[in-house]
Amino acid sequence: MDLWADRDDLLIAVSSSGESENILKAAATAREKGCRLITFTGFAPANRLRQLGDVNVYVPASDYGYVETAHAIVAHCITDMAAMRASASAPV
Repeated sequence: MDLWADRDDLLIAVSSSGESENILKAAATAREKGCRLITFTGFAPANRLRQLGDVNVYVPASDYGYVETAHAIVAHCITDMAAMRASASAPV
């Protein structure tokens, strides 16, 4: 993050618990550099990563399997929507 992040970049940070130190460090660095932050978390609603996000995808579950599966579904939907939007605006 220190070397490559620039102002107005977007970081998507994923941590089931929202308490993974390496992810929290990356998110804090991104914030310091002026990046936008989308978080994918679960477990406690007041987890530290969620508090840093501009947009938060929070799964109210305390089981890694449920949280990770829900995150994968949401990420897949976002990817599909972005691909559809990109192809709709591409020249024919």
